[in-house]
Formats: sequence, C-alpha cells, structure tokens
Amino acid sequence: MLNRILRTWLQVLIPAVTLTACNVQETPVPELRVLGEPPTEAVLGAEYFYEWAVDGGKGIPNFTLTNAPRWLSVEWVENKFRRGIVMRGIPGITGGRVGRSDLTQDNQDTQIVLSVTDGDQLVTKTFSISVIGNTVLGVGAEVDEDTDMERPQAADGDPLPVCESDASGDWLSDAGEPVVTIDPQKETLAYGLVELKAPPVEPVVLAFQTASGNAQTATAGVDFVERSGYLTFKPGMTQCLVMAVVRKDLLAEVTEVFAYEITQVIEGLASTGEANSSGKPAVSISILDDEPRIVFKKAVMSGTEGMQLKIDASLDRPPEEKVAAFVFFDEAGSTATPSDDFTIDGLVDDSGLPSELILAPAPSPAPIGALVFNAGETAKSFTINLHQNNDADSDQDETFTLSWMPCQGNLDGLRVCAAEKATTSLTIWINEWLSRLQLSWTDGGVVADTAVDDWGRVYVARNFKRGNGRTGGEVLIFDRTGTSSPVQVIPFAGGDDRFDAKIGALHLKTLGGASQPQQALFVVGSANAYFTSLPTGSTPSLGGWDAVAERYDRATVTTPLTLAWRVQYGSDQDDFGTGATTDLNSNLYVVGSTRGTMEGRTNLGGQDGFILYLTPSGAFNYALNVGTSLDDHIAAAQPDNSNAVAFAGYSTGDLDDGPIGGRDAITGSYNVEGRVVRLDQFGSVVNDELLAMTRLSNGYVTAGYTQGSMFEGKVGSGGEDIVLAYHKTTSFPNKIVQLGTSGNDRGLTAGSIDLEAYVGGETGGALVSGTSLSGAKDGWYARYTADP
Repeated sequence: MLNRILRTWLQVLIPAVTLTACNVQETPVPELRVLGEPPTEAVLGAEYFYEWAVDGGKGIPNFTLTNAPRWLSVEWVENKFRRGIVMRGIPGITGGRVGRSDLTQDNQDTQIVLSVTDGDQLVTKTFSISVIGNTVLGVGAEVDEDTDMERPQAADGDPLPVCESDASGDWLSDAGEPVVTIDPQKETLAYGLVELKAPPVEPVVLAFQTASGNAQTATAGVDFVERSGYLTFKPGMTQCLVMAVVRKDLLAEVTEVFAYEITQVIEGLASTGEANSSGKPAVSISILDDEPRIVFKKAVMSGTEGMQLKIDASLDRPPEEKVAAFVFFDEAGSTATPSDDFTIDGLVDDSGLPSELILAPAPSPAPIGALVFNAGETAKSFTINLHQNNDADSDQDETFTLSWMPCQGNLDGLRVCAAEKATTSLTIWINEWLSRLQLSWTDGGVVADTAVDDWGRVYVARNFKRGNGRTGGEVLIFDRTGTSSPVQVIPFAGGDDRFDAKIGALHLKTLGGASQPQQALFVVGSANAYFTSLPTGSTPSLGGWDAVAERYDRATVTTPLTLAWRVQYGSDQDDFGTGATTDLNSNLYVVGSTRGTMEGRTNLGGQDGFILYLTPSGAFNYALNVGTSLDDHIAAAQPDNSNAVAFAGYSTGDLDDGPIGGRDAITGSYNVEGRVVRLDQFGSVVNDELLAMTRLSNGYVTAGYTQGSMFEGKVGSGGEDIVLAYHKTTSFPNKIVQLGTSGNDRGLTAGSIDLEAYVGGETGGALVSGTSLSGAKDGWYARYTADP
C-alpha cells in the first residue's frame, strides 16, 4: 500500500520538477570591454595620468602591465561615477628616482601591453609611451622704448608671477610681484616670458643672463641693462616672468633685439629646448623705437607734364618737439632730371632749417630738402611741378624716385627717418602724352565711362552697333605712351553678338601692398539675354534687360587683365546696371533701376532704384530697392563706416516730402537689413538729378545737374546747370554750388582723396574763364575742398 502511494506521488512530482527546471535561465555575462587610447608622450618630472574605462565582464577583473616602464603603475578605481583602471606615474621620480635615465632614447619604441581578464574573458591593449624632457621655451616680447610694458596675464586674467629667485629657489618676492626698480626718466620696464612644456611635480630652478651680439642687435649698457640671476618654477607652474630694463635714448633707430639666455638648469627635471645662436634657450626682447617715423601716403603716383602733384607724408606718432624729415632723390633709379623735368616746392633746405636740425656731417648724396614738423604735427605735404618741356619719348615715360632717410647709425631723434615695413619711397611717373588722341569709330561708338589707373593707363568703356544691328560694349585700355592702338580690349558680356549688351560704368581698385600692388577692374552694365550659361542656339532671358557685373584681375601691374567672374541679376522686367563702387574689403555695390521684383525686393511702382551688394567673389549678398509709385533711379552709391550704404539719384514721386517738380534729387542711406537710415528729397520745380557721389573723410560730395534754381536767389545760367553739393550726412546738403553756361552743363563723375573732392563732367559753353567752346560739348574737371 505504501509503495503504491509513493509511486503515485513520484509520478506527479517528477514532471512538475522537470517543468520548473525548463523555465530557469541564467543571465549572460556581458562582453568585457576596455575603452580608451592613452597619451603616447609623458614629460620628465611631470605627472602622467590616464584612466581606461572598463565595461562588462563579471566582478572586478584582474589586470597586469607587460613591458611597463618602472615609473608607471596601475590601480583599480570604482565608484558610482566610474569604473576603470588608472595608470599614473612621474617619469624620473617614481619607480626609483632615476632622473633623466627615464628619458626615451632614440629609436626606442617599447610596446606596453595591458591585459584585463574576468576569468573567462581576456582583453589586451597594446600601446607605447615616450618620455620627453620638460622643455624650457622662451616667448618673445616687444616693448616701446618710452613706455613700460604691461605685465602679461594668465588665461584667467590674473597677472603672471615674476619668478626670479635666489640659487636655492626662494622667490625674491613671495607674491611673485616685480622685483626691479627703474628710473622712469631714463629707463623702461619689460617682461620676458619663460615656459615649461608641462607642470613639474618638484621645483625647477634655472639660471639666466642677458645677452647681446650674434643675432642680437641691441647693445648692453646702452640699449638695455645687463642682468643675471635665477628663475624658479614652483610645482604646478608652467609660466614665469623675468624682468628686463630698457634704456631710453633720443636716437632714431631700427627695432633692436636682445635676449635672456637660460644658461643652466640648477635644480629639477627640465630640458633646454628652443635655442638662439649660442645654443641656449632664449627670450628675445624687441625694443621698438619711440621716435617718430615718416612714410609717404602712396608708393606710386603719375601725372602729365604741366601738372602739379600733391605729395602727402605723415609721422606715425606726434613729435614732442620740432623735427625734420629729409627727402633724397634716387639718381641711379631715375630717368627724369631735377630742374629739367620737375621741381619741388614745400621742402626746406639747410638755409631754412634751425641749426639743431641740420644734418652734420652732411651725407653724400645730400638730401634735396626736408619737411619740418612742429611739436604735435603728424601730417605734411609738398608739391612736385612736372615741367612741360616737350621732350616726349614715344617708347618710355620718364620716372624718378624719392625716399626718406633710412634709420641707420646713431641718428639724432630730431632728424626723422623712414618707418620700417611701410611706404618709405615714392616713384613718380611723368606721363608725356601731350597730344590729343582722337579715336575714330564708324560703328556709332559712344563713350560710356573712362578711368585712369596709378600707372597712367587709360580705360575707355564704349558701346557700339554690331553688323547685325545688336548693341555691344567693350573696354579699350591704352598705355601711357599714347599710341592709338589699345594694349588690351575686353569685350563686355563675353562679346556674344546674339544679344544686346551695353556698359554703364567702370570701377578700378588697387589691391595688395605697396611692394606688390595688384589691380581689379569692375565692369557694370546690362544685357537682354541670360548669357552666363547660354545654350547653343538659344537666347533665354530673365526678362527684358538684366543687370550684369564683371570682375577682371591683374596679378601684377604689368600683366594683362583676366576675367575672374561674371554674374547676371534681374527680374521679369527691364533692369539696368548703371554704376558701381567697392568698399575696403572689395565688396561690390551695383546700382541702377528696375521695373520688376529685383532679387526678392517687391517693386514699389513704376521704375525703382536698386543697390546690389556682391561679395569679392561675385556671390549675391543682399539687394535694396528705393522707390515710389512713380519713376525713381539710383545713379551712385558709397559704403560708409556704419554698415550702411549711401546713395544718390532722382525721384519723380513722394519719396520724402515730394514731389517738388519733375525729377527731384535724392540722397539717403540704407542699412544691411534694408531699413532707411537717412533720406532726403530736394530740388527745383523742374528736373534735377544727382549722377555721381564720392565719400570724404568728413562727409559726401554729390554732382549732377538742374534745369532750375537749386536754392533761393540763384538764377539758372541757361539750359542745364552743374550742381555740386556737400553733405555732412546723407540727408539735405549743407552747401550747394550751382554753376553753368548758356548751354547745357552737367556734373557726371566724382572722386576724392581725404578732404578734397575731384569732380568732372561736360559743358556746352565756356565754363572756365578765358576759354572757348571747342565743339558741341567740352569736358571739365575741378578740385574742391571738403566744403565746396
């Protein structure tokens, strides 16, 4: 009976146990991973620390290093934030304090292996560590001879410590403050910066001394005070200052240099690194002379025989007393002859100089004169008269070079010498093109614009009729010798005769420094086809006429111009590019008029004026439009210094308190967001237009014409009169000049140099006293001060 009962229970229990066992699963052990890539360099005497991240596995793994250097140890770290293996050590100190013996030798590349196992899984990581020296580096500094150098700061803005010490490493100032006193009447304080590659664990004491000679140009005892001593880096420091004393003088000198040499490592683990010519690490101190230096404003100028050239010069700082800057004539490099080809006014010779300013002994060759600056003055000018002696050479214009006295020897500071790395010489080209060059065209050619560059080349933009009746444009470039054949012809819009293209304006810009000048030519106009990627046999268009801009570059002053880029912008209506200018960064501003929506700017009605802002590479930046419900036009634009664009033109609607009558003159400025900064509308009861604009250092000058009276009490001379206006801002003019003849007269162009405006145009009468009209229209040109 009992056996039967047991068998029954076993039959019930055994399947149940078996079923329970089938539902139990062990959790798999995650993969053991060791993550990281340790630094391959350790610095002698500085702590090396790296933490490998360990992930997965079971429990705390076992780990070992094979081929590890004696200074390197490993340990396990685990808390709620991290879990891993830390490698640390201090080469040269831990593992037996063997010093420089821990440095890695040349071609020594020992592979270190980290092995990590949890009993079932094994992960290895192979790497190498090179031990390098804690290099001493010197950081150069510049100090003005007359002004104490500001104490250098650490990255956190706190002053760096002066670490000068005694031989045992005790700082001369516990707080790391300056330890040298100077006579401020005779001396200037400077700081040299010494750095260690890595923060040392123990103090590093270095010996230093001042040095001159070899590559150094300053003289000990004359230009600087000789010093020697010790410099101590406390544990954890990588930057220390050493102090230098510079001697003031009244000599005009080039930049002079002396050095602090690190002569020896007295204590600690440091290595000499960046060395001077003596083979020692050094901190170079450059002494910048505090005497005024003289420069020419331009490196190259040109003029025609019979002209006067104004030569501007400036000092880089105001003199404390009267000084003289001497000008020399370079006979060897000149083909023009003084007295015969030119004379100079505005320079003073020895007879007009105070005795203390006369050069003694007199140099050979002698200077041709001097500019005298009073205390506080920084700008002076003199005049060169180019003689009309009719000695033209058809092959080569004459040239001569002027230069300032170089800084050499012990030159008294009252005699100013040439600035370093600046415009220290001026080359003058005398253009002997005295006869008129008449260009005869049978294709109905009309001049659209002209320009002259700094090398006397003349640029003539013209539009003409092609044989198939299409309009074309081109730029003719003539050299200074006056030959009737252009040296280069640039066809506008590629010269394609399948569509019409006409030039509106030219703009020249000189680029590069005085020693390697380059040039860019911008050509702006219009075309009635989308030609920038014109398929063969087709004439697509953005709609009517489109604005076109081209840039040509001249790599040197003698190489031909080559196309850099060509772009085309427009709407579904007519768009005309009629003017151009650039800013200091060579961004291009194209102006004109449009009857459509130009680059996203909704047309305001009739014809709107527009400004396109293009980058130096021709990429579109933004567009502005100016308009009313009637016709408006922008003829000229100038960028200003406040991120705005000034413009001038005309409006027939109510742009700002108008219309007054017919076409009204307008000026204004927009910012880059397209918001009006200033705007003004003015004129007479008939037509008035502004056609040109230039920017001065104290405002703007605009030029155009009027058919009426631009201000009360003025009576028109007849027909159209020239209008010149001076604006302190781009609002209503502060002064207006109206002049003319009984014929039609216009102001068409404007340019500027500093505070002087150069304007020109056409006249239908005898505009200049003592002259007579040569033909239907004559050209005129005038120079005005900033307030005409």
